[in-house]
Amino acid sequence: MSSGDGSLKIVMPALASQEVRPAVNVIDANSLELVKTALCDEEVSVPAGKYLLSSTLPTGERSFAYADVSEGTHEEVNLVAVEQPPVAGPEAATPGLESLGPPKPVPSPAPTVDEWFLRFVCVGPQGVEDARVDTEIEKIGADGTVELTLRPEGVPGVVFVQVAAVGHMPQNAALPVNGMTTSGSCRLSVETAGHLTPFVSLPDNPLVDAVARYIHTGALGEAARLATQAEKLLAAKMADPYGAALGGYALLRLHELGRLHDWSTNLANLFPWLADGAIVAGEKAALEGDQVTAATWMADAARRGLPAFADGFSMLTSRLREYGSPKNPPPGVSSTLAKELARHAKRLVPLTTTIDFSRIMLAFPAADLAEPARSQTPLASAPARPWRRYTQSAGLEV
Repeated sequence: MSSGDGSLKIVMPALASQEVRPAVNVIDANSLELVKTALCDEEVSVPAGKYLLSSTLPTGERSFAYADVSEGTHEEVNLVAVEQPPVAGPEAATPGLESLGPPKPVPSPAPTVDEWFLRFVCVGPQGVEDARVDTEIEKIGADGTVELTLRPEGVPGVVFVQVAAVGHMPQNAALPVNGMTTSGSCRLSVETAGHLTPFVSLPDNPLVDAVARYIHTGALGEAARLATQAEKLLAAKMADPYGAALGGYALLRLHELGRLHDWSTNLANLFPWLADGAIVAGEKAALEGDQVTAATWMADAARRGLPAFADGFSMLTSRLREYGSPKNPPPGVSSTLAKELARHAKRLVPLTTTIDFSRIMLAFPAADLAEPARSQTPLASAPARPWRRYTQSAGLEV
């Protein structure tokens, strides 16, 4: 424990089984920045201060708690599910006096965005480049939602889709496919009612679906067979590195480090453009107590660009904050490496407040993927190529 730090342990009384150790986000209560990602029952060192704790229980319920950590002290916090409001009984059918009188107007549905723009960007070790993605509109819903099939060409990096409209903040979402992988296509839904929101669907794969459901909900019913399924995904890394990374994240959540074998390192080495591989290898090393190897992998992950999965971004920024202290680096971590980690933390950690960690794929608002935290600005005017224009009357430009 460093000077000025305290220790924190999060326990979950609701867990009937110790087979599953959900991840807990430790968030600074003042800045709302992610400080650390810890496992249930894991004791972690954090700077003295006030923290919000957030996790998903095995039941799928969200859970929250508050911690006030003082220097040199140990805090143990119980994380419990948020109570749901009681269901109204028959006696609640009669309206109270405050609800009598003229009926309240029914709110009008949010207007759809009639004109918006779409582009694809590859983020990898080489930086940020435009990406070529074959795009086909499959369906347009009654609410204006546009469903598309995407087939990216092979590029050395994670492909992001950007959607934006004039006066709106550009929204970004990572794709779980790449032209160099076996899964050649995925689905994209763009909701246009009120605000543009892109949702990316994982490729059809029963193993990927089962692992994704656990990561999304923490469902205890999936946990008994999940480790084996996640291990199979990781073993099939050559066919689908994205599925392998998802399996790696699930095994880290389950604390099944033995099932990761050396496949996580192989994943990181075989796909040097995929930040998620380096993150899985780094987090495994950190949980095994090898902080030097962990710090090295996390620096490598940050150099590769952005991860495809929200879990990966959470783990990466948590470790960047932990290791990136040039004045007080972890034992064995050189000051040179600590300074590099601090630079990456300065660039990436501020973005954590904009990310929806309840989603599987990494999604966030930003105009420039090279500096996402510094480009939180709406689109000022209609953009030129490589953006493609969509209108309800003409569809998507060729």
